[in-house]
Amino acid sequence: MEPIAILAVPGVLLAFGLTAGGLRLLTGESWSTVLLFGALIVATDPVSVVALFRRLKIDRHLWTIIDG
Repeated sequence: MEPIAILAVPGVLLAFGLTAGGLRLLTGESWSTVLLFGALIVATDPVSVVALFRRLKIDRHLWTIIDG
């Protein structure tokens, strides 16, 4: 559980902030709009990640961490 929390929380927050900040700079939209968009768009799709891992024959332990 610990590796999942260590990787997930900062990673999602960083991606969220960079997405919202970049979109704000590029479009000039309001902060509420870009923050909402950032929250919606940064979530990863675990199904596609697991499918890619299966194709690349990645270790199952890494699957568990990424899926978490």
